Formats: sequence, C-alpha cells, structure tokens
Amino acid sequence: MTNNATDHRLDIRSLNTSRMYRNDNNHLFETLQIKSHGTITFPRNYCNRANFIRIPPNAPPAQVKKLFFRQRLHTRPSLVISVIGSAREYSMKSKLFRIFRQGLIKVAKSTDVWVLTNGINSSITKLLGEINRTNPDPSQPIHLI
Repeated sequence: MTNNATDHRLDIRSLNTSRMYRNDNNHLFETLQIKSHGTITFPRNYCNRANFIRIPPNAPPAQVKKLFFRQRLHTRPSLVISVIGSAREYSMKSKLFRIFRQGLIKVAKSTDVWVLTNGINSSITKLLGEINRTNPDPSQPIHLI
C-alpha cells in the first residue's frame, strides 16, 4: 500500500509540473501576442501531425527563444540551421536534391538539429517538408521550425 501512495504522489507532482508549464506557456503566448497555435493533421497521412504557432514579426527574440525551449522541456538543440529561400519557384536537380537530403538526414542522425524556415510556401520549404516526410528513421526526427 505504501508503494501506491508514493506512486500517487509522484503522479500529482508531475500533474502540477504540467500545469506549471501550461501556465508559463499561456503567459508567454500573452506576452508575445500569439493568437494562432495548435496542431495540424495532414490530409495525406492522418497519423502525421505537427504543432504550429504563428509568431508576430514584432515579437522579442528572447521571448521566442524562451518559448521554444519551454516547448522542448528546456533541451537546447545541438545545431540550428536557418534555411531561407525566395518565394519564386526553383526546381532542384534530382542529384543535388538527393545529396542535400542525405546530408540533412546524416546531420539529424548525429545531433539534435532544428531547421528554421521563413514559413513561406516556397520551393526550398517544400523540399525540407519532403525530406522530413521521407525521413527513413522516425526515431531521429528533423525538427522544422
């Protein structure tokens, strides 16, 4: 019976911790004036879900960083890659795409990497989405932000 009581107390502590993170995130959402956030379910594969958040352009970078680290339970990435492309269409040759894909997956397997994009529906962002979708090892996800 003692074990059950101990387990119960641990559950309550974890519940309180979860509430604390939720309250902190709500405070950050208010501070950053975030109105749109949630989970997207993709039409091709209903099991493939992703969280999204729309951050206003005038949001303080320090607060955005704090929000990202809270979402990841205070784990920092080992590497951050920023990929910015223009809105015009660009078709990457299949050999170059294959090399880019292999390199990105190799980096993702060796370290905890975040890939930042500008969020515009452009060619390079679509290519990153395709690489993430076809990632052969789901245990080593590529975090697209």
